[in-house]
Amino acid sequence: MKNKIITLLLGCLLVCNALAADKQLRIGTLAPKNSLYHRQLMEVGEAWRTAQGAGAKYLVYPDGSQGGEADMVRRMRIGQLQGGLLSVVGLREIEPAIAALQNMPLMFKNWEEVDYVREKMRPGMEKKFLEKGFVVLAWGDAGWVRFFSKDAAVRPDDYKK
Repeated sequence: MKNKIITLLLGCLLVCNALAADKQLRIGTLAPKNSLYHRQLMEVGEAWRTAQGAGAKYLVYPDGSQGGEADMVRRMRIGQLQGGLLSVVGLREIEPAIAALQNMPLMFKNWEEVDYVREKMRPGMEKKFLEKGFVVLAWGDAGWVRFFSKDAAVRPDDYKK
């Protein structure tokens, strides 16, 4: 089975077929055209094109034009896309356990705590992706979810009112 490469950029994932025989990578993303994420994908593509030499093509389909993240994962599996910039929503389609940190709201107080836990979990998660034919290159973050309330709230139970 062909391996696929995974790169997590700012909370999203770029999954690429490592053996793109025709020197063409087609990447789908929900990120809007000209957004930070789209520009980063274009930078990655330019580096890949330069490394591949003449005839290499790198196409990015922004704005969800290839469907939602589940659609993009399906398209990657059947070879219509060689990659996708995915959040946890799409990553769950490959490996459901990736959502573990998402299921613990208010668990972390700062990035250092997140980094520590993620580093401890990283080898196991990367192994799970590898077993499914995907190779993780890097992890990243998109930001915190903020909860707002008129009253002070510290724990999830505080929000139940």
